[in-house]
Amino acid sequence: MLNENMIDVAEMIGSSYRQLQRVLRYFIKQEYMKKIDKGKYMILDFKSLQELGKDLYHI
Repeated sequence: MLNENMIDVAEMIGSSYRQLQRVLRYFIKQEYMKKIDKGKYMILDFKSLQELGKDLYHI
């Protein structure tokens, strides 16, 4: 479960807060994650998220 300040998370990954929100909405729509509460998300499909990251990091 992710329970962090979204502005801090965006800064850590070199993104804007708005772009982070768009990505989180996309992940929710694809059912990779679900929103638990304000600022709290749960990963539902870790394997799919790993697959998305493979090309990015050449794993």
